[in-house]
Amino acid sequence: MNSWKSRNAHRHEAPSAEYWMTYSDLMAGLLMIFAVVLSVLIVAQTQGRETVDEQEARLSAQQRRMEAQQTRLAAQETTLSKQTAKLRDQQRQLQRQKEQLVTQEQLMTQQQRQLTSKEGRLDDLEHRVASRLGVKLRIIEQLRNQLVGYNVTVNPQTGAIGIGANVLFAENSDLIAATGKHTLEAVVHAYSRVFFANAEFEDSLSRLIVEGHTNDNGSYIYNLDLSQRRAFNVMRYILESRADPVTSEKLKRFLVASGRSSVDLRYDDAGNVDKSSSRRIELKFSLKDDEMIGELRNMLETPL
Repeated sequence: MNSWKSRNAHRHEAPSAEYWMTYSDLMAGLLMIFAVVLSVLIVAQTQGRETVDEQEARLSAQQRRMEAQQTRLAAQETTLSKQTAKLRDQQRQLQRQKEQLVTQEQLMTQQQRQLTSKEGRLDDLEHRVASRLGVKLRIIEQLRNQLVGYNVTVNPQTGAIGIGANVLFAENSDLIAATGKHTLEAVVHAYSRVFFANAEFEDSLSRLIVEGHTNDNGSYIYNLDLSQRRAFNVMRYILESRADPVTSEKLKRFLVASGRSSVDLRYDDAGNVDKSSSRRIELKFSLKDDEMIGELRNMLETPL
């Protein structure tokens, strides 16, 4: 009986011991699992913290690179802006130069037209002057031949006929002397034979000028008045001379008088005023080629 109870008691005690062993093992396993999980979490957290630091470092590096690129880009934009502004200035300068070139081309074209016109006029004037140059030389030669033996001089370059005032006038007088009248009639005859008997010479004639000259005795105004009266009286005598009516009418078309006072004195070899030869009457002629020469001079002196 007791042995049976004893066996039953052992049967009841055995399951309790096994239960606690199983529970302990379970708890130990859970603790192991918790420890493993905790270790994994710690490791993961540590690795995660390292990864974030690395990412932050990479982001910081990238940000620095971006800032450096932005700085370089800003510098490039500044350089580009300067280059663009410089290019615009160059374009404006080029445009101004083009406009100046167009203006210069227009000016050159205008000057070329003016030059062509002047060349045409110059050729015409040269031809006219050349054709009349021989005329003047022939007129001078014929005047000299007509007045041989008279108390006059004929300038071989200009053809001006010079008559000393002592031949025509007394000192300080404007009345023509008898001997002077004879000389003036010879001059009228020469003009008639040279200018008015030759159609070419008459066509070339522009003016016949009577000039009165004095020496430097007295004031300029006094001598101007005296020289003007003398020139006028000579002109009047020529027009009222015994020349034929045709010659007289032609003389009226060309003859003028001018008093020069003492502005054109004559000098001797020593450089002193020759008072005698300074008192004179000069009878000059001008041809139309002289007017052409003046026109040519003005044309050459006029800038384009």
